[in-house]
Amino acid sequence: LVIAGEAGQIFVSVDNGDTWEQRESPYEGSLFGARGTGNVNEVLVFGLRGTTFKSTDMGKSWKVVPNEGGATLNDGVVAEDGRITLVGNSGAVLMSSDGGESFRPYFRDDREGVMD
Repeated sequence: LVIAGEAGQIFVSVDNGDTWEQRESPYEGSLFGARGTGNVNEVLVFGLRGTTFKSTDMGKSWKVVPNEGGATLNDGVVAEDGRITLVGNSGAVLMSSDGGESFRPYFRDDREGVMD
């Protein structure tokens, strides 16, 4: 389990929430979501201004995932076929077909924010 929050806070539990460990964050800004990639030990955290990071070791280390969206990201989902979608403000919909290594931005025509 992973929790991401304000001031770049990241907490990980490997025992279904019985205990939590704070991880070193790669970012000091607001993170609004965390989502697994569908692969063991992999997690994405995302938030303010489209900031996105990926870990392949349950948050012990992080790498920036570049994207051209630039809009704050609020939530995400992993489809059965492995595609990852992140959504956010200004109608942002970011899609990844490579396990969250990169994202292609799309924007709703009406630019309405997507929260979930």
